[in-house]
Amino acid sequence: MPGGAAGGVEESAHAFAGVEEHGAVRRRVENDRLNHAGYLWAFSAITASPGAKAHYRRRRDHHGDWHAAPQRNLFNRMIGQLYQEGAGTAAA
Repeated sequence: MPGGAAGGVEESAHAFAGVEEHGAVRRRVENDRLNHAGYLWAFSAITASPGAKAHYRRRRDHHGDWHAAPQRNLFNRMIGQLYQEGAGTAAA
């Protein structure tokens, strides 16, 4: 797997928008199990962590996102932080 195991997690964790034939944007999830685990992980982080809750509220209030989008954004951010932490320890 290019980029090592952590790179695979990083790549498969992100949900991305795909454009259908008539131009509508839809969400496509690469890994359903990882997506569900991330949904639960982000939800528990929002309820337990003031920083995660602030990030979620900022996405909701300033970007006008509904519940799923800021929660997905928080999950992607947490995966990115894990990936960066893993890459930093591997390089040392």
